[in-house]
Amino acid sequence: MPTKGKAIHSGHRERLRKKVIQYGIDVLENHEVLELLLFYSIPRRNTNDIAHQMLEEFETLPGVLEAAKGSLDTIPGVSEKTAFLLSYLDQFWKLLEDPNRKPPPIKLNSSERWTGYFQKQMYQQTGNLILLAYLDQSYCLLGQQVLWEGKGTPFPNQENYRSLMRQLLMQNAAYALLVRYHARASAVILPEDLELVETLHEMLNNLGVVLIDYLILGTHFSSCSVLLSKDGPPLREV
Repeated sequence: MPTKGKAIHSGHRERLRKKVIQYGIDVLENHEVLELLLFYSIPRRNTNDIAHQMLEEFETLPGVLEAAKGSLDTIPGVSEKTAFLLSYLDQFWKLLEDPNRKPPPIKLNSSERWTGYFQKQMYQQTGNLILLAYLDQSYCLLGQQVLWEGKGTPFPNQENYRSLMRQLLMQNAAYALLVRYHARASAVILPEDLELVETLHEMLNNLGVVLIDYLILGTHFSSCSVLLSKDGPPLREV
């Protein structure tokens, strides 16, 4: 029968995998990145302690990878298999580093996709902000621009608007997503949000750009949105 300790480690591994799947590897602490790698060479042990010991001994992730070429045997629990895996990671990365290789397009063609994408972006954001992302005809992300940051009622300045309009025209944008992030509060739709979305909708409509959603994000990955009809007025809040 599995022991209680093994069950705890198994649950931790699954939580860490789900965290990466949902929010991406960028949200992990350095020791969690090492843990994730160690899962595949140390199947049934607590890798948290080993990851911490590695960082205490070699200070950084690059330091650990360099040590894997000859010095990892100072860390208890590190096998030859683990040292082999870590020692060749930098060579694997070099194979992927091609200056002519374009990153795959980011397609935001559903509320689930754009909510997940911006939740990941805001994971380490410490202040309130409003941004507008613009997409092409295939709903692929072309770029984004911060319209406002700070405290209080958001009033994006006219210079931000003018800069945004230039970008939309230059990029030949077809669709736009308005995103607001509350750094210290749960997501909620306020009266000022409805006023803001009407202003932006009218401005974008004059450029032939369709505002497809106003997404509001908050603490603890809370979210809500004002869904817009093709003609602009809010249909409903969800």
